[in-house]
Amino acid sequence: MGTISRMAMTAMIVSAVTLVLFGVMLGLGGVALQERLHPKKPPKVLQPMPGPLQVIQDQTYNLAEPLRFVKTSIVLELATEGKSTKEVAAFVEEVKKRESQIRDIVIRVMNGVTFMEINSPHGKSVLKETIRKKVNEVISRGEIKAVLFTTFQMQ
Repeated sequence: MGTISRMAMTAMIVSAVTLVLFGVMLGLGGVALQERLHPKKPPKVLQPMPGPLQVIQDQTYNLAEPLRFVKTSIVLELATEGKSTKEVAAFVEEVKKRESQIRDIVIRVMNGVTFMEINSPHGKSVLKETIRKKVNEVISRGEIKAVLFTTFQMQ
């Protein structure tokens, strides 16, 4: 009877350990399944708010080749980091006063590019950067941070 009790006791211990291990495995599997079904989203990286914007409404520009043109609206984002409210106001005022000059710059830049040069995302990026640099050459109280196209139609 002593050996049967030992065998029974050993069987019960092995069964208990097996049951505990099975429960742990089942729990870990459930956690892994939940993780796959509901993955944690990475925290959002907050982008800085845009600076003041100067809008150049829909305008049609001739390209450097015959019968090709672009109709676009352009937004100029002004860089205001590190500027006081008074400096920002003066900068915005300067950009408004130079609107005709800025439009002329955009017209000249557009007249110098071909359809093929700006008919790709890369080409549009180059165009934006060219406009930004040319406009920054005439502004004295700050700089244009970005040039954005809000509409862009080519023919």
